[in-house]
Amino acid sequence: MTELHAASFRGMSPDPQSCESSRKASGLNNCPRYHTQIFFFPAGTYHLWMKLKITICGPKVHDVGYRPYLSELALSMALRGFEVFNDELNDQQSVVALIEGDETRVNRFRKMANSTKPPLASVERVLEEDYNGEIMPAWQFASIGTFSQMNKAIPLLLEMRDDIKEVRRNTDTIPLVLEEVRGIREDIQPGYASNFRQMQTDIRAIKDRLGML
Repeated sequence: MTELHAASFRGMSPDPQSCESSRKASGLNNCPRYHTQIFFFPAGTYHLWMKLKITICGPKVHDVGYRPYLSELALSMALRGFEVFNDELNDQQSVVALIEGDETRVNRFRKMANSTKPPLASVERVLEEDYNGEIMPAWQFASIGTFSQMNKAIPLLLEMRDDIKEVRRNTDTIPLVLEEVRGIREDIQPGYASNFRQMQTDIRAIKDRLGML
């Protein structure tokens, strides 16, 4: 049988005696009384709640996809709170991640942040310290981050669209070029045939003189 722990919480109700007096004086019978709520928790399910600030420093940690990388990592681990932003520390690029969750999930995130990175990133050190401030819910930060990344991607997508249009305009001329080449080949082909026949005649005459025929 699963062991259960019970915790009781007393509601914020008026004092029973004053409530009873007021109820009798007013003739009303709707005065709230004390109430107790009992909550049961499975034994062994308590986890230490943690907040942590992780600072990743290196010569190249900006504009390499570090923030989306850490955001995806945080969501995959179901962290309760998460924020990440670019910063500088001692004139060096840094990425700061604020994380909140139970001890197990926070430690998993710490391990991954120390051992993995985006392919283009160059990291020198990872710093950790306790954090006591407010941290945005992970789902809310992910929504904001999605719009931010889309805002960055739109100019690039528009530029790609213009490049594709230019390529299409260039490829439209390919049939015309092929037709021109075909016409040139047809123009020079009769001359090649005539020259080849003349060469055959000359070779035959030379062989005849040399007695090779």
